[in-house]
Amino acid sequence: MGFAVLDLAETSTTDAGLTEMAANRCPLLQCIDLSGCRFITASGVQEIITHSPRLRILGLAMCPAARGSLFPIAHYGHNIEKLNLASNDWVTAQQVISVLDMCMRLTWIDIRGCVNLRTLQLHKARVRIITDQRE
Repeated sequence: MGFAVLDLAETSTTDAGLTEMAANRCPLLQCIDLSGCRFITASGVQEIITHSPRLRILGLAMCPAARGSLFPIAHYGHNIEKLNLASNDWVTAQQVISVLDMCMRLTWIDIRGCVNLRTLQLHKARVRIITDQRE
């Protein structure tokens, strides 16, 4: 038995906890929110992504682990439809473009507060991109 939705936002979850969840409960996981989790790393996020074939929604707002997670998301997160990266200062245009190019089911991405992307011009008609810029 497993979870379809898991909200761990702003908890003290660690990589060990994510690895255990990945091994035991992730086949049914469709949505996980790790926003604000300061004690996980990119390897913990990658564990969840690679062991959750049904994962559709991933929340990584204000999450330092997202720093190294975008390329693994691009390579393993092919079913992700919604991705929240809001308020992650380090996100680069190259990382976002990689995710947009590789995650063909992605329809929504939140990059508000990602200061390195203020001048990024993203033209992906299939994806609703939430930014600080007024349209």
